[in-house]
Amino acid sequence: MLIDAHFHNSVGLLPLQHLNHIQGIVNSDSLEELEYNRANNQNYISFGIHPWKAEQVPADLAALLASVAIIGEIGMDSVWTQVDLAVQQDVFEQQLAIAVKQHKPVVLHTKGQEREILALIRNYPNRYLIHWYATPDYLAEYLALDTYFTAGPDVFTDKAVQKVAQQVPLQRVLVESDGIDAIAWAQNIAVENVDYVATLQASYQYLAALHGIGVNELELILADNFQRFVHGDS
Repeated sequence: MLIDAHFHNSVGLLPLQHLNHIQGIVNSDSLEELEYNRANNQNYISFGIHPWKAEQVPADLAALLASVAIIGEIGMDSVWTQVDLAVQQDVFEQQLAIAVKQHKPVVLHTKGQEREILALIRNYPNRYLIHWYATPDYLAEYLALDTYFTAGPDVFTDKAVQKVAQQVPLQRVLVESDGIDAIAWAQNIAVENVDYVATLQASYQYLAALHGIGVNELELILADNFQRFVHGDS
């Protein structure tokens, strides 16, 4: 079984996943997406206030977070958004506190704020999955916490992502597509739904070769990682 640990939904993607026995975490970063994913999904659902939307926090945030299995993607970003970092941090910490209180694992967005987020999550012990981590910095510090990392859809071409995939122990690695649009952006090509499965398969093959094991063995390891991230060790 293939695991897509973080993806955004798109038309036609869910039936393709079902047909190919792909399980994962579907991200919801709007109320509309959350409702659609609730009604049309066999995956685990995540919801959270993305740092790009930190100025748009619903009044019933705690109740919305209580309605999903996983909180995210949440975090801070100093590269791709102009939203004030103080606002981002306030919303981020609100959600970290709720996640701890509700015993929910968290998907993190850390772009340009890797050091700052590392310092913050030390105050909120939890299980964390860092989505598409693209720097070799702070790996040891994050690994000292209960943190997992995904290999994103540019693992074939991005040297920094490759270093992360190589240096992080396999027991802390997962694979993600981030969705069809992200695959197209990462690979700078037009991508159709039919390319989705091939991209996940290629990511598994690359990661297996990088660590000198077979794809079947990698599937078992990543499936176990996924269950530990979602449910904990118990």
